[in-house]
Amino acid sequence: MQVIAVLFLILWGASVVYGVLYGILTVRERKQRPKCKRATVLRKEEARYEAYSMTKAIMETKSDFLITFSIDGKAQTFKGGPGFYTGLQTGEQGMLFYQGDRVVDFQKDR
Repeated sequence: MQVIAVLFLILWGASVVYGVLYGILTVRERKQRPKCKRATVLRKEEARYEAYSMTKAIMETKSDFLITFSIDGKAQTFKGGPGFYTGLQTGEQGMLFYQGDRVVDFQKDR
């Protein structure tokens, strides 16, 4: 029985350390200035998943709106909001402003 308690404490401690480190890295990433690069929209995809809602105490379907851009010849995928996602078309070119893995803005060429 003591072995199970020790294993539980180790797993709980590891999850706390992971959560703290993840939080620190996320805050640090969002404090950075947005980067700006010339980019082309390669593809868009909506990734759906089930998540537990703490406020409603139920499972609900959520979505990540993923946009892959070609930047300096390399494909990079970023998350964007639903409104931003629907306004983009594959092949569009412009200036991409991003912070970490999130799109801040995309100014299309005219």
